[in-house]
Amino acid sequence: MDEKKNALIIVDVQKAFDDKKWGERNNPEAEENIRKILKFWRENGWTVIYIQHTSENPSSVFYPKNEGFAIKEIVKPIGEEVIITKKVNSSFIGTNLEDFLKLNGITTVVITGLTTPHCVST
Repeated sequence: MDEKKNALIIVDVQKAFDDKKWGERNNPEAEENIRKILKFWRENGWTVIYIQHTSENPSSVFYPKNEGFAIKEIVKPIGEEVIITKKVNSSFIGTNLEDFLKLNGITTVVITGLTTPHCVST
Protein backbone atom coordinates (compact mmCIF):
# COMPACT_ATOMS: atom_id res chain seq x y z
CA MET A 1 0.00 0.00 0.00
CA ASP A 2 1.16 3.53 -0.76
CA GLU A 3 1.67 5.23 2.62
CA LYS A 4 0.20 8.51 1.46
CA LYS A 5 -2.99 7.06 0.05
CA ASN A 6 -4.28 4.89 2.90
CA ALA A 7 -6.88 5.81 5.48
CA LEU A 8 -8.30 3.96 8.45
CA ILE A 9 -11.88 5.02 9.11
CA ILE A 10 -13.08 4.26 12.65
CA VAL A 11 -16.85 4.59 12.82
CA ASP A 12 -18.77 5.34 16.01
CA VAL A 13 -16.53 3.65 18.59
CA GLN A 14 -18.32 5.64 21.25
CA LYS A 15 -19.34 5.06 24.86
CA ALA A 16 -22.99 5.17 23.75
CA PHE A 17 -22.72 1.57 22.60
CA ASP A 18 -22.10 0.45 26.19
CA ASP A 19 -25.73 1.38 26.98
CA LYS A 20 -27.91 -1.61 27.89
CA LYS A 21 -30.52 -0.54 25.33
CA TRP A 22 -28.42 -2.13 22.55
CA GLY A 23 -28.64 -5.59 24.10
CA GLU A 24 -25.92 -8.22 24.29
CA ARG A 25 -23.11 -7.81 21.79
CA ASN A 26 -21.78 -10.59 19.61
CA ASN A 27 -18.31 -9.03 19.34
CA PRO A 28 -17.00 -8.08 22.80
CA GLU A 29 -13.41 -7.96 21.45
CA ALA A 30 -14.19 -5.42 18.71
CA GLU A 31 -12.62 -2.44 20.43
CA GLU A 32 -9.44 -4.37 21.26
CA ASN A 33 -9.15 -5.52 17.65
CA ILE A 34 -9.69 -1.95 16.43
CA ARG A 35 -6.99 -0.78 18.86
CA LYS A 36 -4.55 -3.26 17.30
CA ILE A 37 -5.35 -2.07 13.78
CA LEU A 38 -5.04 1.56 14.91
CA LYS A 39 -1.64 0.88 16.50
CA PHE A 40 -0.38 -0.67 13.24
CA TRP A 41 -1.82 2.24 11.23
CA ARG A 42 -0.16 4.85 13.43
CA GLU A 43 3.18 3.01 13.32
CA ASN A 44 3.05 3.30 9.53
CA GLY A 45 2.11 6.99 9.60
CA TRP A 46 -1.08 6.47 7.63
CA THR A 47 -4.19 8.68 7.84
CA VAL A 48 -6.69 8.00 10.62
CA ILE A 49 -10.24 9.34 10.38
CA TYR A 50 -12.78 9.07 13.19
CA ILE A 51 -16.49 9.22 12.53
CA GLN A 52 -18.48 10.32 15.57
CA HIS A 53 -22.26 10.05 15.67
CA THR A 54 -24.07 13.02 17.16
CA SER A 55 -27.67 13.79 18.00
CA GLU A 56 -29.48 17.05 18.67
CA ASN A 57 -31.85 15.24 21.06
CA PRO A 58 -30.74 15.86 24.68
CA SER A 59 -32.09 12.46 25.75
CA SER A 60 -30.01 10.59 23.14
CA VAL A 61 -26.94 8.64 24.22
CA PHE A 62 -25.21 10.41 21.29
CA TYR A 63 -26.00 13.94 22.45
CA PRO A 64 -22.68 15.86 22.72
CA LYS A 65 -23.18 16.74 26.40
CA ASN A 66 -23.91 13.11 27.33
CA GLU A 67 -21.16 10.65 28.24
CA GLY A 68 -22.08 8.33 25.37
CA PHE A 69 -20.96 10.87 22.77
CA ALA A 70 -17.29 10.39 23.73
CA ILE A 71 -14.99 8.22 21.64
CA LYS A 72 -13.86 5.27 23.73
CA GLU A 73 -10.47 5.68 25.42
CA ILE A 74 -9.12 2.46 23.89
CA VAL A 75 -9.03 4.13 20.45
CA LYS A 76 -9.00 7.80 21.44
CA PRO A 77 -7.78 10.22 18.73
CA ILE A 78 -4.34 11.77 19.11
CA GLY A 79 -2.53 14.65 17.45
CA GLU A 80 -4.02 15.80 14.18
CA GLU A 81 -6.19 12.75 13.52
CA VAL A 82 -9.41 13.83 11.84
CA ILE A 83 -12.81 13.67 13.58
CA ILE A 84 -15.91 14.02 11.43
CA THR A 85 -19.34 14.13 13.05
CA LYS A 86 -22.47 12.75 11.43
CA LYS A 87 -26.19 12.79 12.24
CA VAL A 88 -27.30 9.74 10.23
CA ASN A 89 -26.02 6.17 9.82
CA SER A 90 -23.93 6.93 6.73
CA SER A 91 -20.57 8.63 7.24
CA PHE A 92 -20.91 10.21 3.79
CA ILE A 93 -24.33 11.88 4.09
CA GLY A 94 -24.10 15.45 5.38
CA THR A 95 -20.35 15.27 6.05
CA ASN A 96 -17.14 16.25 4.27
CA LEU A 97 -15.73 12.69 4.35
CA GLU A 98 -15.81 12.18 0.58
CA ASP A 99 -14.21 15.59 -0.04
CA PHE A 100 -11.51 14.88 2.56
CA LEU A 101 -10.64 11.55 0.93
CA LYS A 102 -10.46 13.11 -2.54
CA LEU A 103 -8.51 16.20 -1.46
CA ASN A 104 -5.94 14.02 0.31
CA GLY A 105 -5.59 11.55 -2.55
CA ILE A 106 -6.82 8.65 -0.44
CA THR A 107 -7.35 5.63 -2.67
CA THR A 108 -7.49 2.81 -0.12
CA VAL A 109 -9.62 2.75 3.03
CA VAL A 110 -10.01 0.25 5.81
CA ILE A 111 -13.32 0.71 7.60
CA THR A 112 -14.02 -0.56 11.09
CA GLY A 113 -16.20 0.45 13.99
CA LEU A 114 -19.55 -0.03 15.69
CA THR A 115 -21.98 -1.36 14.58
CA THR A 116 -21.63 -3.36 11.37
CA PRO A 117 -25.32 -3.68 10.38
CA HIS A 118 -25.86 0.04 10.85
CA CYS A 119 -23.18 2.70 10.62
CA VAL A 120 -20.22 0.65 9.37
CA SER A 121 -22.07 -0.92 6.45
CA THR A 122 -23.61 2.37 5.30
